[in-house]
Amino acid sequence: MDQKNTFNVNQAGIVGVNVSGNTQVSTQSHDYGDGVSASSDWDVLADELRRLTVHLKDRAATQEHFAALAELSAASEAAASKEGHGVLRRLAGVGRWVLDGARQIGARLVAEMIMKETGMK
Repeated sequence: MDQKNTFNVNQAGIVGVNVSGNTQVSTQSHDYGDGVSASSDWDVLADELRRLTVHLKDRAATQEHFAALAELSAASEAAASKEGHGVLRRLAGVGRWVLDGARQIGARLVAEMIMKETGMK
């Protein structure tokens, strides 16, 4: 007799009938209320901030842009020290130009943090 199996999964290590195996589960969470959570990857955040600064540096044309770059630099220093509140405080003042730049280069964590802190979409 033919057996038909249907598996609807979002994330799975092993799926099937009569299967077994050893899996390793990795989770990533972000807690922006009290800063960056312990399970966040500080290296990823620091890298995104660095890439964003490089991306925007040559595009800065106004006093507002240069002020935003100073805030990004301060956010990078806070990230290097693993100071979540410092990162968030600095990103709260960067504005739409920086958010757009983060989206352009795929700096998702930074973009999420800016949107959370500023209310921008």
